[in-house]
Amino acid sequence: MTLSNEGFAATAYGIIAKVADFYGITSPSALLKRLEIAAPRSPMGYTEELVNTVLSNSAIRDDISRFIPSLSNIVMYDERYPKIAHSKKVKVCKKCIAEGHLHREIWQQVHYTVCLKHSVALSDSCEHIYANSEWPKEIGCKHCVRNVSVSAIPEYLLHWSEIAYKDDADTFLNNLFSIAEHMVRPFDYFEVQIAWSKLTVAEAIQILEDAFILSGRSETLDVWTTLLQNHRQPIASLGTEGMTYGLENIKFWVKKANWNTSKIKYDIENTLTRYHENLSINQLRTRYHIFKEDDGDAVSFKATGTVVGQLLDVDERGLTELVRNNILPVKKPSARSDKLIFDVRDVISAIKRIFVYPHTGFVKAVSVAGISQTVLDTLLLDTKRITSHLLSGRLKGYLAINSTTSLINRSTLSAESLSELFEYELENSDHLSLTATAKLLGIHATGVKGLIERQLLRWAPWQRTCGQFVDIASIKTLLADFLCINREAILKEVSVPAIVDDVLNCCGTLPDVHFREFRDPVTVMLYKKASLSPCCLALVENQLEALEIVGVDLSKKVKRFANAA
Repeated sequence: MTLSNEGFAATAYGIIAKVADFYGITSPSALLKRLEIAAPRSPMGYTEELVNTVLSNSAIRDDISRFIPSLSNIVMYDERYPKIAHSKKVKVCKKCIAEGHLHREIWQQVHYTVCLKHSVALSDSCEHIYANSEWPKEIGCKHCVRNVSVSAIPEYLLHWSEIAYKDDADTFLNNLFSIAEHMVRPFDYFEVQIAWSKLTVAEAIQILEDAFILSGRSETLDVWTTLLQNHRQPIASLGTEGMTYGLENIKFWVKKANWNTSKIKYDIENTLTRYHENLSINQLRTRYHIFKEDDGDAVSFKATGTVVGQLLDVDERGLTELVRNNILPVKKPSARSDKLIFDVRDVISAIKRIFVYPHTGFVKAVSVAGISQTVLDTLLLDTKRITSHLLSGRLKGYLAINSTTSLINRSTLSAESLSELFEYELENSDHLSLTATAKLLGIHATGVKGLIERQLLRWAPWQRTCGQFVDIASIKTLLADFLCINREAILKEVSVPAIVDDVLNCCGTLPDVHFREFRDPVTVMLYKKASLSPCCLALVENQLEALEIVGVDLSKKVKRFANAA
């Protein structure tokens, strides 16, 4: 071996360090120790002669020529037995290292032909030689190995050995690895990574062999698609995306298989079903979503928050809202939506409780997004309560879990059921909070206290003078006897005329009660209905009809509570 001046000035220590790094060995001295070569105490002790000794191992020499081109420009030697490596991770064979040989553990490809210990010709130095490979049946040096069992070479390895160029071999292996990682969990929502380093030689070979034969058959995609959709029938209501999630990736990799295994007798359905049912946790690198009690079915329906959000067309905020309100049960909670773990079957159970629109008997369907905040406040509702009532069935409608800003942005509901809900809540309660009363009347809390001071409202019987709850009977009496109009709110509503001005211009009628809220320049008008002439009363009711433009069917039941809007 000679060191050339091409590329860069390499040292003997640097060359051996590069070789050690290639094999995943921590240091040059560790490499020399495994080769049973005495290691110098310092980098300065590494010589050209030592490099020659390392390169006397033909496996190392071949690897340098093919996979470390930077060293190929520096280290000059004759190739004796070139081979194509097809391992993502090259390791030292535990069975052969005692003889001082480096060896690829998983694929059992050997790169030397002479027993270094006994200096006799070898057909192979490893006991895992295949019976139908190109090697003679006599295994290794007779002084080293006796009574060794042999087996047939795997089909994928035979195909690999026929590939002439390294780039083509690497492409083949990349495709085969990807197909294998889809095959071992064929119906899952999770993307799987196989923990190759934890598998035995036999396990790794079996997985790669199955992936090779499976992907080389023309009917594989049809069979796989049918099995996947049959497996996901319990969640069919999620639609096409839920039924076929992950299938595009499977098709992508299987279609890359440019080999043909149709002549090999093989049961595709049985293979995929076997991998699905026989869950092997140890062979998976990512398994934080798998519990000890989970079987193959349970794991296949597990999904992250990201996947569930995609299936339901819900953004991160909407998904968080669903979980926080106990609408969607989680298998594993997390502060981050992408770390949430769901069982997709539980998601379906939750969604099935939603009343689907359209429905017979709807008087009018309204969009929640079209309801102004003023009307929501008037009806003592907010979007979260609407969502809750939709899910419970109290409100009839359709919950659209597909918005970009809020869970219920596109939900629609029956205006009739909205009025009935509001009426029900008022009829079945004896008190209302100060804040809710203010929202109902369209005034501030100080205005409510002003009405209490004028004895037009009263505190709940069990409240003292500074209470927080208003007697609901007094609210009903007020709304039955008076029209309560927040003048400033009316004026701010561009599409709603100033009712107060219209009444004044009609008959010159003045409000019975007129005051400004404490610390707030808002004028509140109260007209006693009995004092209004028929023309003024009709005028007020006609003007209140304009509130329908915000998207809520203000039926007669609701109108008498919506005067403040």
